[in-house]
Order: sequence, then structure tokens, then C-alpha cells
Amino acid sequence: MATFGEHLAAVRQQVGISQHALAKAAGVDASYVNRLEHGERQAPDVGLIRKFATALGLDAAHTDALVVAGGGLPRALERLGPLDPTIILLADVLGDPAVPEAERTNLRRIVALLVQRWRPEAVANG
Repeated sequence: MATFGEHLAAVRQQVGISQHALAKAAGVDASYVNRLEHGERQAPDVGLIRKFATALGLDAAHTDALVVAGGGLPRALERLGPLDPTIILLADVLGDPAVPEAERTNLRRIVALLVQRWRPEAVANG
């Protein structure tokens, strides 16, 4: 699994922005971005990670991926809370190797059909 710095560097390079430009847009020193990318600094707080994501022009899904790479939670779990009983129940079933993979796949399809009512774009892209 890539470190936060490796993930940040890969995304930054893919977008085509320099460390200096990213640092300036996020309000930090360029040497800090360099140290992050080289693993010399731990991932920053979620607020700064989201500033990096904004500076990189990332969409919600890619922002969540960057936040998770830094040890944070995707925005939906941040809002809801990781201890929501429904989320825990779903995660328990989906992560249970005793539940056949075909049944876990069917559960994902059922959830996607239910969610489609409120987030059709998420289901179409997911």
C-alpha cells in the first residue's frame, strides 16, 4: 500500500502540477510538500489534505481517496460517523468470509438499487 506521500506525489504528477504550485495553492512551504512526498513527514490533518485536493482539482471520490491515504475517513463516513449501526452491519456482512462472495455481490447490488433513488449518479459511476 502506498504511503500518503507516495499517493500525493502520484496524483500531483498525474494532474501535472509542480510541488511549488501545489504548496502555494495550499498555503504551505514547497519544502513541506517535498518532505511529505519523500516520506520524511507524516500525513497532515484532514483540513490540509482537503486543501491539497482542492488545489489538485480532485473530484469527491479522488478527494476521499487522498483523505483515506492520509488516515482520514471519506466525507460520507465523516458526516455520518464510523459507528453508525447500519454501516457497521453492512461492513460486517460484506467483510465476512463466511458469507459467500456471490451473496455479498448481491447485497452490494441491492444497496446500489436502493441508493439509486437519491444518488443515481453515484450508482451509475460506482
